[in-house]
Amino acid sequence: NIGEQIKQIEGIAGYTTRDENRDTINSYMSSISVMTLAVKCFAIILAVVVLYNLALLNFKERNRDIATMKVLGFNQLEIMMSLIIEIMVLTTIGILLGLLLGKPLEVAVLMVNRTPLVEFLYTVFPKTYLISFAITFGTSLFVNFILSLKARGVKMVESLKSVD
Repeated sequence: NIGEQIKQIEGIAGYTTRDENRDTINSYMSSISVMTLAVKCFAIILAVVVLYNLALLNFKERNRDIATMKVLGFNQLEIMMSLIIEIMVLTTIGILLGLLLGKPLEVAVLMVNRTPLVEFLYTVFPKTYLISFAITFGTSLFVNFILSLKARGVKMVESLKSVD
C-alpha cells in the first residue's frame, strides 16, 4: 500500500522494503558462505599436497646426506629428527609469512566483492590465526614424519656412489 504511494511520487523509480533487503543480503551471504567453504576445503587439500611435495623433494635431495649420516653412525631417530627439525623451521617461517599476508589478501578479496547493499567487516580473530598455525604445522609435521620413515630404505653405498 505505502509502496504504491511511493511509486506515484515523481522522480522515484522504485523502492525496496526491509524484508526484501534482508532477503537479498541473506542471498549474498549464503553464496559467500558456500564460496568460503569451498576455498577452505581446497586450501587444506592444496596445503597437504604442497607440503607433501616439498617434503618429498627435500628427502630426495638429501639422500646423500642421509647415507653419510648412516655411515657416520647416526641412528634412525637422529636422522629423522634432523630431517623433521629442518623442515619444521622452514614451515614455521612460511606460516608466519602467510599469516602476515592473510589480512591484506582478505581486504583485497572483500573489496573486489563489494556491493552497495552490504558492507563487509574486515575482521580476523586471534583464534583464526592459532587454528591456521596449528593445522599447517600439524599437517607438515605429520607429512614429514611419514616421509622421514623412508630414510631407513636409503642404501648407503649407492647413494654415496652417485654423482650429483
